[in-house]
Amino acid sequence: MTNSVSPSTFDVAAVLGSAEGAIDGFDYVDGLPGLVGHPRARRVPAGAPLIVTGWALDRRRRGAATAVVVVLDRTRPYAAQTGFSRYDVTASLSEPARDERIGFRAIIPTDVLPAGGHEIRAYALLDDGAWYDAGRYGFSVYEPVRPGLEPSARAVRVHVDQVVDLDATGGIVAFDGAVPLGRYAMLTGWAFDRTLNTGPASVYATDDRGNRWSAPCEIARPDIKAAMGTADERLGFELLIPARALGRGRHAVHIGAADHDGRPTGTPIEATLDVAAELRAFPWFATELECESAAAARLTVEPADGDDGSTSALTGENVIDVPRGAPVTVDGWALTSAGLPATGVYVELSLPGVGDNPHRHPAIAGFRRDDSPRRLTAPPVADAWFSCRLGTEALPARRHRLDLLVAESGQRLVARRTLGYVNVLPPARKR
Repeated sequence: MTNSVSPSTFDVAAVLGSAEGAIDGFDYVDGLPGLVGHPRARRVPAGAPLIVTGWALDRRRRGAATAVVVVLDRTRPYAAQTGFSRYDVTASLSEPARDERIGFRAIIPTDVLPAGGHEIRAYALLDDGAWYDAGRYGFSVYEPVRPGLEPSARAVRVHVDQVVDLDATGGIVAFDGAVPLGRYAMLTGWAFDRTLNTGPASVYATDDRGNRWSAPCEIARPDIKAAMGTADERLGFELLIPARALGRGRHAVHIGAADHDGRPTGTPIEATLDVAAELRAFPWFATELECESAAAARLTVEPADGDDGSTSALTGENVIDVPRGAPVTVDGWALTSAGLPATGVYVELSLPGVGDNPHRHPAIAGFRRDDSPRRLTAPPVADAWFSCRLGTEALPARRHRLDLLVAESGQRLVARRTLGYVNVLPPARKR
């Protein structure tokens, strides 16, 4: 990669025409860089740097441009890095390119931009010494919500579809369950401004301590557009809240909408988020207690290969058949020896009589549930529930003992309780 010519040498009045090219990548850096991308964003939070990518081709030479400048609102030029491979583009051209390194990339600050609409344009310096238009992209900037402003009386409807549990890399772990400390709760949904017949600029969340998080309302939701008859389909949002910012427990979070100037619009709705304890590695050198932990659990075998699945209460002695490869979930509640909610819970599968290499899985633990799951009684304390989903592909087709391990006293002690037995069945032979 190389840096382009200094922006001071660019003169918009010297642009002669158009080159082959495009701005085909547009994203911004938010407070959680790299966790969730915003490809082809149209609404950008104020102050978030822009990441602009694209390509430019010299028609005559069929090679890369000499330099590329990205201009913000026709007045602020920024030099782009050039020389990035864009084989995806050159392979699809009707007339072959001599060089696939026709890509460019630029970082554009937005801290000086007012709320509202803006545009970036890319200009390529070609071999004849002239500048050519190589693409443009429009977007808008919105201010973070400012609760001190008088709310707008416009009718805005906000709806949360689901809560997604994201790990530290942005990978999806689960839906509509408790989110452990150290991970992220992503609220997905849509918002509709009835007055403007389109989506609001942004949505925001506030907790009972005044913490705030926001996200643009710009994800395409053709289903909501069709149902509401809106003028625009950019009605969806993905709003990220770090679980650690909330703390373990149940939280009421208010979700509202705001316009480009940060003025709240409409009436916020309330969503409930349950935050569980942080997942920790098993304490291998902990001392095992002689007493069992107080607990109740069940095992659910998920449907697989036409099987309907099943749910069974774990009595400590029952044997449950599980086809190898079928995912299972062990959930229930557990207490420490002091009668407190267990926050370090592990599910262990081991071969009876074989002490080596047990399969141990950390459970999401220390959270509340509104209703007791089928086949289970309610715990003595509210936030003592746990859940652990595990695979059976790596287990031998034999009977395994299923134990529940509860770590306490700073992970120094472990209490064990046998929940039952899992009989892993070999895969059915195909005829």
